[in-house]
Amino acid sequence: TESYDLKTFKTYEELVTDVKRYIHFYNTQRYQAK
Repeated sequence: TESYDLKTFKTYEELVTDVKRYIHFYNTQRYQAK
């Protein structure tokens, strides 16, 4: 169970990182578009 929870947490952290990268990229593109 601990191993599964740790894997899930790592996956969640990676998901959050990807979301932040996407938001940063989207905001940058939108800013340059103006």
